[in-house]
Amino acid sequence: MANLAMMAMVQSVLEKLDAIEDKLGEIVQGQKNDRIGKILGAFKALMDLYPTFKSEGELYEQANRTYTDMQEGLTQLHLQIEEARRKLSSAPSNYKELVKQKILKNPFSNPFKPKNVDYYKELYTEFTYDIQLYNRLILLSDVVLHLKKGDSDVMLKNHRKMYQYCMDNLDCKFRQAMRYIMDRQITEIYNIDNYNKNYYEALDGITQKDILIEYNKEDVKLLNLKDYETK
Repeated sequence: MANLAMMAMVQSVLEKLDAIEDKLGEIVQGQKNDRIGKILGAFKALMDLYPTFKSEGELYEQANRTYTDMQEGLTQLHLQIEEARRKLSSAPSNYKELVKQKILKNPFSNPFKPKNVDYYKELYTEFTYDIQLYNRLILLSDVVLHLKKGDSDVMLKNHRKMYQYCMDNLDCKFRQAMRYIMDRQITEIYNIDNYNKNYYEALDGITQKDILIEYNKEDVKLLNLKDYETK
């Protein structure tokens, strides 16, 4: 009877912890929305004010403030991405690890019916979404840098941060665990790989190499040089 009472008490505590975890999830989502809203709000404010600037000095001053606000929001979003990655790093890469984690987490549950796969699935989906969102939001900061005549090396440095982060952390072990958890091809990570590679190479090409333009002759509209020689 004492053992049964103890098991009932432990189960009750676990249920309460699950409820608290759900509530914390709502709080975290609200914090993420605030961070994204800060980035988008700062950018939209700059775009709304753009026609009202009477001098380049006013534009540069506002662009500096906007860029600072956006970078603060991006830094917070990056920390959130890293927190999710740390949680995902404990994800099992096979069924044996999954059952072992289930037993350690709750020894009174049925180890052959693990339920924490859904937790990792949701976390993985949010993690990869946030990385892709971060990459798109960086493009907005590029626009602000351009308006304030920012150095293209700064743009490259901003994009290199996430590029290097993915290279360092989305390794073979991580991908193997995610393939097991999702039980499918992890196309989201492959999309991130392609985006980082293509955009990084594009920026590197703009800042360090000549630009090569290729075209088909039949796609080019010939112009009358006499009409355009003075333009």
